[in-house]
Amino acid sequence: MRVIERPRAVAGTVAASLLIGLVAAPGPVGAGADALPPVIAAPAAAPRPGGTVTSSSLPFVVSWSGTDAGSGIARYQLQRRVDGGSWETLALPSRTAGSLVTRLRPPHEYRFRVRATDAAGNTGAWAMGATFRVRRPAEDAAGLATEGPWALRRATGYLGDRALRSGSAGATATFTFTGSQVAWFGTRGPGYGSAQVLVDGARVATIDLRRDARTYRRILFRHAWPASGPHTLVIRVAGTAGHPLVDIDGFVVVDPPAPDPVLVGAGDVAVCGQDGDSATARLLDGIAGRVFVAGDLAYPDGTTRQFRDCYGPTWGRWSSRTSPVPGNHEYHWAGAVPYFAYFGARAGTAGRGWYAYDLGTWRVYHLNSNCSIVGCAAGSEQVRWLQADLAALPRQCVAAVWHQPLFSSGRHGNNANVRALWQALEAAGAELVINGHDHDYERFAPQTATGIASPGGIREFVVGTGGAALRGFGTVKPNSQRRNAATFGVLRLTLRAGGYDWRFVPVAGSSFTDSGSATCH
Repeated sequence: MRVIERPRAVAGTVAASLLIGLVAAPGPVGAGADALPPVIAAPAAAPRPGGTVTSSSLPFVVSWSGTDAGSGIARYQLQRRVDGGSWETLALPSRTAGSLVTRLRPPHEYRFRVRATDAAGNTGAWAMGATFRVRRPAEDAAGLATEGPWALRRATGYLGDRALRSGSAGATATFTFTGSQVAWFGTRGPGYGSAQVLVDGARVATIDLRRDARTYRRILFRHAWPASGPHTLVIRVAGTAGHPLVDIDGFVVVDPPAPDPVLVGAGDVAVCGQDGDSATARLLDGIAGRVFVAGDLAYPDGTTRQFRDCYGPTWGRWSSRTSPVPGNHEYHWAGAVPYFAYFGARAGTAGRGWYAYDLGTWRVYHLNSNCSIVGCAAGSEQVRWLQADLAALPRQCVAAVWHQPLFSSGRHGNNANVRALWQALEAAGAELVINGHDHDYERFAPQTATGIASPGGIREFVVGTGGAALRGFGTVKPNSQRRNAATFGVLRLTLRAGGYDWRFVPVAGSSFTDSGSATCH
């Protein structure tokens, strides 16, 4: 018996996690039947020449190839992973296409994999491409140096409404960067001339920019190396008589993933008819990493419609890299059924909602603090599971996410029902607990489960700032170090080996922030 996958196609740049149905089908029988699967070369992604760069995404083409000595390749399956999240199946232009034009969002990390099935039904192994990050340095990037006359020009067609321009022969712009691929994007049209391109000191191309109609933000040149390293790209104005102009709108760089993983997110997110979650979702667009959601994702009742229409259009576009926990509002629907259906395996076992994963050198626990429903007391199934996992997979650095905080100066205040979760983590030397529930931001000093300040205790963040209406503070609790109840935003944690950095990132137009660093116990 062989297995045939029937994937649902994913539209758009990012999409929710997909379930792939598996059905059994009889394989070929008889003498001489083709029993060997196709052999596939790993997929490679590159900036697409002539493609248009936008404020949110970059044009790329993903290419691959395969051979089958028997019955021939009948179809390919291409999948993509963003920031280490779930694999997504992408729709291909045809069953046997060897490339796909797609769009990638900077500064996120991507990985592609492809496999093939032949006409006899044999499916080969996944061919894995390398994980890479895409960046989009602008015309004012720190690595760009100019010689000769260049001027900053403004027009609505440019990215960010501005670009560098020169029409003087011999004027140069040198972009210094580290990466495995680079592309230059700019303008073509009447009045534009030619530019010579030098890579690492060697002239490699002359680009003709003259066209009858003006087009902005087009990929004009790209270059690749076998491995990432330090490089220079020089653009030299040729000074074409009568039409000498050259624009530099920016660059695309492909480089290795960031050395330290990022955990970013908030709780208390989406309310239809309000726009706080739209603003915080735009922050996620610009921050690579694993997304946590600390409960109360879709107000007011966590229904299927509210997940689809309220959460889905904003934070839902990053569901494939999201690790959620349920809040009390998810349980307004019995058993939080729509929540578990929306996230599938990413929410843990349905009906329980607790799970763990490694992120770099860290161990991260997502727990269910709806204690009257799932149990959080000492000896409960959840606490026993947590203690067993902490003992079986010890780490120097441990973090946990759940909804209702043990300590809070917000309207709901302290919730003693979760104390056993904290005690289990504290006994294992955990560093961080991240909560929502109160619609504010609050950072506590490291403390014990009984609220005693201690360098060996756990630091708690309350980050109920994902988009639901903010609320003021009540009585300030001991060990509270930083508070704000007027700013939507997300908490970004960089999880280093042996330590962490935190930063509260406010939405556009707000100025409050909070940042710091600490080492693990």
